[in-house]
Amino acid sequence: MSVTFERHSEGMRISMSETELKLLLELPQQLRDLYDNPLDEAYDRLFPRAYLDPTEEKAESEWQEFVHPDLHRQRLDALEAVTSILNQAGPVGRNLVGVDLDEDTVNALLSVLNDARLILGSRIGLNDESEVRSDLDPGLYAAYQWLSYLEGDLVETLLG
Repeated sequence: MSVTFERHSEGMRISMSETELKLLLELPQQLRDLYDNPLDEAYDRLFPRAYLDPTEEKAESEWQEFVHPDLHRQRLDALEAVTSILNQAGPVGRNLVGVDLDEDTVNALLSVLNDARLILGSRIGLNDESEVRSDLDPGLYAAYQWLSYLEGDLVETLLG
């Protein structure tokens, strides 16, 4: 993996291979499709019920009416920010491209990586990271591990 995050005085730089950039640029469209499809099983992983108690249906309906639209909009805004900034990536070294991120785009990228990782984990049936299973699709599991690595590395870089 060649993706690296480096802090600097005005934010952070992300550097990666062209292939990794293409993969990251695919995430927003895939997530956008899911955000707009409440019938998808993975949707509930991103937008879980606020009230699990079945006697609280009225409170749940109110929450869905008043809070859910803002959460949905925030996620869509994060997708737009990530797409916009990644499309600005340019050469930064031998076989690498990169782009500088400000605080808002760092947070947007963190949100997108987390959502993609949660969805992929849900799709492959991995609900507990400590769970060791031999029946997972190797390609999907590799993608899940890559997203987990990126998210973890980004958080570690933020914590400095």
